[in-house]
Amino acid sequence: HIVTALTQTESTVLHVAPERLWPLFKSLSFNQLTPSKVANVEVVSGSPGQVDSTFKIVYTDAAEWSIHILGVSDFHNSIIWEVVHAEPSTGFTYALNILRICRQI
Repeated sequence: HIVTALTQTESTVLHVAPERLWPLFKSLSFNQLTPSKVANVEVVSGSPGQVDSTFKIVYTDAAEWSIHILGVSDFHNSIIWEVVHAEPSTGFTYALNILRICRQI
């Protein structure tokens, strides 16, 4: 096996004020944002928007990911989490996600 590091960046433009989106992203309400992809988001420990909290995300295809919140910034409208477990297993060994809402100028 060859070990490699990969960085993937994605972006999209949403025609919604960041002030309306940030509370949904901060609370990881992905089931409200993308109900066709995410069936449920459950707090395992901690609370929404709190560093060191753990969540279980259940996707509509029945995949389940456990994620751990590493950072939250209301100033930057950003949240950082790592995937700590995935069922079924994924093709990667580690995933660090940074979601940031920016205002388009």
